[in-house]
Amino acid sequence: MNNQGDLLYKAFNTYYEKGLAAKDAGNLKEARRQLLMAAETLKKLADLSTGELKKVRQERVLKLLEYVEKLDEQSEIESNNSNSKSNMINRTKDTKTKDSTETEWFSAQIPNVTFNDIAGMEDVKLAVKRKVIYPKLHPDYYERFNKKVGGGILMYGLPGTGKTMMAKAIAAEVGATFFEVKCSDVVSKWFGESEKNIRNLFDTARKEKAAVIFFDEFEAIGTKRTGSESATNRIVPELLAQLQGFNDNNNNLLVIAATNIPWNIDSALMRPGRFDERLYIPLPDEKARKFLFEKNLENVPLADDIDINVLIEKTEGYNGSDIVELCEVCKNMPIERGIEKGSIDNEYITQDDIDYALEKVHSSVQLSDIRKLEEFQKELI
Repeated sequence: MNNQGDLLYKAFNTYYEKGLAAKDAGNLKEARRQLLMAAETLKKLADLSTGELKKVRQERVLKLLEYVEKLDEQSEIESNNSNSKSNMINRTKDTKTKDSTETEWFSAQIPNVTFNDIAGMEDVKLAVKRKVIYPKLHPDYYERFNKKVGGGILMYGLPGTGKTMMAKAIAAEVGATFFEVKCSDVVSKWFGESEKNIRNLFDTARKEKAAVIFFDEFEAIGTKRTGSESATNRIVPELLAQLQGFNDNNNNLLVIAATNIPWNIDSALMRPGRFDERLYIPLPDEKARKFLFEKNLENVPLADDIDINVLIEKTEGYNGSDIVELCEVCKNMPIERGIEKGSIDNEYITQDDIDYALEKVHSSVQLSDIRKLEEFQKELI
């Protein structure tokens, strides 16, 4: 397990143990909060895993979320019992407390990220322009040719490839406010409130002049439905209902989702008019890696003998996050040398620093995950 995996595993255990301790102490609200963070951390850990271990961790995430929902139901029962023994003033106070557990959606500002800030992915950018930007900038052109517009975008690819950044850039390009939604914002509220949170989200976004709803780690709420009674089994129908109406009545709203495991998304969400545009976000190619190195080492003192082209060649198979981490590790050494000397003057990133960073920072990408994503992409063609 790499350093990132070790940190996530320790964080998961910490959240999980605190959640159980809070549950035993009768603090169900704190137990829910800690266990939700444990579930999100375990989801990230599953994304770094492969094979049977990955499957086991994904299943455990779903079980954790179902367990938290049972805690919520227990809290609701206890709250109702308490209300029955209180006077009207106390019942009103309890109702307000319950209502406050709903997610309140606030739109962020228009993101300050544009396509110019994103390395490579020219095919993806063109597809986004055709799907989103051109129809909004030139609606009369599309009307003349009776060109259908609408539908959502599902971006899929390995972790760290820039899916969130791409979503923000799309919002910026069309001047839309940005709603970034995580599974903990929706799932595991009071019984029935998961659906209510989805409705409230879409209602809030529709009030904006232009809005983008972005579901990160979409498989957590859009996963294939099963025969068991779970939160996701109720969320998917609500999502379908909201997506069914937004194309015809709300051309100011775009829905984007991102996932690392697109084959786990419920098939009903992939039909025309829903997430009918599926975009594979690949690992950065040579051009993209050069862009990332130049951006992250801009205005950074470098020794004259450093060849960026060699660095680009040695980082084939790295994702964007790996390259950013590599650059940050490179910067540590000259800073530490300066601290030891008491002066940062005449300190540069040297080839030795880069060689050291390359030994410490390896690609976090699993070849098996790449093959699965590429096979999924072929099935769509």
